[in-house]
Amino acid sequence: MKKVYYYLILYFCLVIIALSIFVFSGWNPIIINLIILNIIFFLLHRPLKDLAKYIFKKRIYRTTISVSINIIWGIFIFLLIFMLSIDFFIALISFLVVTISFTFRTLINNMVSGALILTMERLEIGDLIETNGIQGIVKTISLNHTTLSELDGVNMIIPNNIILDSTLVKFTHVEFKTLDPLILEKIKKNRKENREYLKSLKELMRIKKMITRYIKPVYILGSIGPDKLDNLLSPVFKRYEKIFGIRPYYSIDEISYGDLKIKLHIISKLPQVLVNNIDAFLRDLVFQLYSEEIYEGWDSYQKKNKILSLPYEVIKE
Repeated sequence: MKKVYYYLILYFCLVIIALSIFVFSGWNPIIINLIILNIIFFLLHRPLKDLAKYIFKKRIYRTTISVSINIIWGIFIFLLIFMLSIDFFIALISFLVVTISFTFRTLINNMVSGALILTMERLEIGDLIETNGIQGIVKTISLNHTTLSELDGVNMIIPNNIILDSTLVKFTHVEFKTLDPLILEKIKKNRKENREYLKSLKELMRIKKMITRYIKPVYILGSIGPDKLDNLLSPVFKRYEKIFGIRPYYSIDEISYGDLKIKLHIISKLPQVLVNNIDAFLRDLVFQLYSEEIYEGWDSYQKKNKILSLPYEVIKE
């Protein structure tokens, strides 16, 4: 209630000032009109914004009306300052330009970086990437920021200038196409007969198929030797070949006294399929490699705690 009284008193004082200037001052009529217009805009800008909030439900419409009112009011303020003193107007404009350039420097950098990302086609929506230690699928690319959906489903908003200035690992890329050397040799020997085949082959090679290759470093305990890995990992790889569409494989990176470091190559044509199933894939690998250690003592534990496995009715009795 106090706030309402405050605005009423303020509005009343401004109306009195406007009438006094209009009646008693000997100023230039243009200056008088600009002062009155600025007072009118000051009195009406808040009711107009409240009216826009009441009429329009969408935020973009309310924001557009609010910004338009502020811009029109700002034009009248600058016109008034220009009519009062040209020197002060020039000094004020110079100060505002410097202030705005420092204030919006980060925003301008992000917008320029966003334009470069969009024009250079470094990223595309749906790509699986890693930047600044963050891995995820590109959901949106705007002029100001890029949204990544991390492997755990959390959305991360990253400014575009950070993405442009940092190292970018792109797991989604154009599939590299190869041809069996023996088949290529046969085609070269019978060029005339295979001319039409070569034309169709060239057209096929021009088609760009995107593929996502995710490489996950994994450390394995030294109790499992490299010679046993194929037999242990093959069942899991075979099971997930149906899910990913391409059979995963591994490569040995480092061998030390205490452990073995391998790289899992998980490949899929759809990044979202890879992200949705990678946790289950790694979990199944752990159970496959260390099933004995995981279930060690489980039978004896169940025997000691048989009551935990009984139905609720039996426990109640």
